[in-house]
Amino acid sequence: MSGIGLMMLGPFVPTGGNIAGAFDLDYAYYNPGNEIYYPDSFAYQPAIDNSSGTIVQFNSEVEPMGGFFIDSTGTYLYITGDNSVAGVSGTKQYTMSTTWDVSTANSSTETTISPFGLRGIWFKADGTMMFLTGRNTVTSYDLGTAWDISTYTNETAHASSLFLPSAITGRYLMSPDGTKGYCIYTNGSTQIAITQFTYTTAWDISSISSVYTYEPGVTGNAAPGTTDPPNQQFYFNSDGTILVLVNSSGRRTYSVSTAYDLSSTVTLLNSTVNEPSISGPTYFIQYGSYRYTPFFTGNGLTTPRAKGSSVGMPVYAQSGDTSGVFFKPDGTKMFVSDYVDDKLYTYNLSSAWNLGTIEYQSGKDLSSINTIGQTFFKPDGTQLFISTPSNFYEYALGTAWDLSTATLSNTLTAATIGVSANTIRGIFISADGTRLIFGITGTDAVRQVTLSTAWDLGSTPTLDPDSINVTAKETAITGAWANTDGTKIFVYGTSSNDLHEYDLGTAWDLSTASFSKTFNSNSYIDPGSLSSVYNTFFIDATGSKLFVAAKYAIYSFGMQDRGF
Repeated sequence: MSGIGLMMLGPFVPTGGNIAGAFDLDYAYYNPGNEIYYPDSFAYQPAIDNSSGTIVQFNSEVEPMGGFFIDSTGTYLYITGDNSVAGVSGTKQYTMSTTWDVSTANSSTETTISPFGLRGIWFKADGTMMFLTGRNTVTSYDLGTAWDISTYTNETAHASSLFLPSAITGRYLMSPDGTKGYCIYTNGSTQIAITQFTYTTAWDISSISSVYTYEPGVTGNAAPGTTDPPNQQFYFNSDGTILVLVNSSGRRTYSVSTAYDLSSTVTLLNSTVNEPSISGPTYFIQYGSYRYTPFFTGNGLTTPRAKGSSVGMPVYAQSGDTSGVFFKPDGTKMFVSDYVDDKLYTYNLSSAWNLGTIEYQSGKDLSSINTIGQTFFKPDGTQLFISTPSNFYEYALGTAWDLSTATLSNTLTAATIGVSANTIRGIFISADGTRLIFGITGTDAVRQVTLSTAWDLGSTPTLDPDSINVTAKETAITGAWANTDGTKIFVYGTSSNDLHEYDLGTAWDLSTASFSKTFNSNSYIDPGSLSSVYNTFFIDATGSKLFVAAKYAIYSFGMQDRGF
């Protein structure tokens, strides 16, 4: 989703010597400010969050809570209530003195509004319209003053006959252009559905031109055999290509082939159940870069739970089986490989090295080489190198860093270099382009090949007879890396999911290696995101930036002396 600048040439190679703590795991640290982002342009399998969120109760104000909404600035919080005993439904508006922090919500407006039995609330992006769902209706209101619910007028309702007679409706939301609306509902203890409305006039819910019902778990709409429990909440990512269904039992993530159109092909991507939280099995809803857990039985919301939690940058929409990550040396491009789909994805970063600013650019189909692992680029971006379990591949790029211009130029097989097939893991190339370092699974060792011509896999390779046995620390190696001058080797694997550092007494001489230290990166990574096949890593040329690639997420770390 590069800065493997360890391979940069001649005097231009940063050594990391000017950054105290670079290439030293003693100074490795987790970088939560660079991975907490959940830009909803990417779908994700949610991380397990064991942070101690605070529940903010709303029991005496709107009871019981039916749904909530937060505006795009994080300033206003809206909660709907459904008191079926008293026969009263209401919507309450709060202003948060600290944006996105529900613990600072101060009540400002409360309005008793039909329909009866409020379950969901949604707003037009500019705050001039509000939409509420009742037991079997959807109603829209114009707001005379944006975001001020006390100024509502012009009530318009969907006909209840559009839903099943026994339906109980839940959350309602709309596509960004206002031409589609969606309402989730249940007509029993197990059957849930989402009704999709298409409107002739944007934002006018009375102008329905077509209605489609999507039923998760039904063959043809999702993976055969999947059955969702009654879901109370759902949402799309920002481009409408991912649908997420969530409830107290867990969540399911689906791809949508045509943006915001549930009548197109909808495919189950992933699911979780009984996700641990601060109060038993529950779930969270995404708003902006933050996530909140509604407690409908306790009428409460947790405070924002994104900051400080162990959550990586999600790349699941493009890659659900990540096997490698690589950055352009200036940190403005990220490349993520997928070993199941055999694709290499390109992401642009508007702010160098900041995972919160990534934007998906394109994907390169590499199915012809099968089971791609780690990738590595020549520093000028004109050559791409890929490891697979049995081969190394070299591609020439007609335009630097542009995968669409890549053509295969050379293949180096396991047999050619004298190692067993299906054992190669990872790839690293030295700054001068003559040394290729990789891991060997089974024996769990680091090996090295010398190339007679720099950056040319078609030249004569020589396998170094020496190796580094890492079984004392890692028994399922997935990758190896070196610092710029060849005096350190770093190893990662799926048995420990930690990063291990070895010192070399003589540069590039594996026979002089000795174990130095381990960085417990595993403690910062969501266990659910880890793969049993591939988890790997990347270190930039300065030795100060470290990224770990898990199954569907990229985690950011650093290596430098921060003075504390």
